Amino acid sequence: MRELKSLVDVFSDNSFDVIRGANIVLKWPKIVNKTIAKNSSALKFERGTLYVEVANSAWGNELNFLKENCLEKLNQHLGKKIIKDIKFIVAGAWQATPPDWGRYKQKGEGYGKSKR
Repeated sequence: MRELKSLVDVFSDNSFDVIRGANIVLKWPKIVNKTIAKNSSALKFERGTLYVEVANSAWGNELNFLKENCLEKLNQHLGKKIIKDIKFIVAGAWQATPPDWGRYKQKGEGYGKSKR
């Protein structure tokens, strides 16, 4: 019986919230309308934030305007306020590697100077 209690302690309400949030990633196309589903896809759920990839910046702006409605609808579907924020990311932007600006300072060349 003691082992069962330990297992229940491990899977607290927060653990189930993570599972519920991750389930939203799978159900995204069924919860949002067809037009939104066609132009976006849920990537991941982490620490109360749902990350959604959008087709382009126009869709990112549109969904930012609809964010509160989306949050309400998603949390209503979950039956509990689990998703606290939604971040919309333009397709491919999350894969981009930022430039290494620090390399200029390390070599004493200054910002934006060439290495000639």
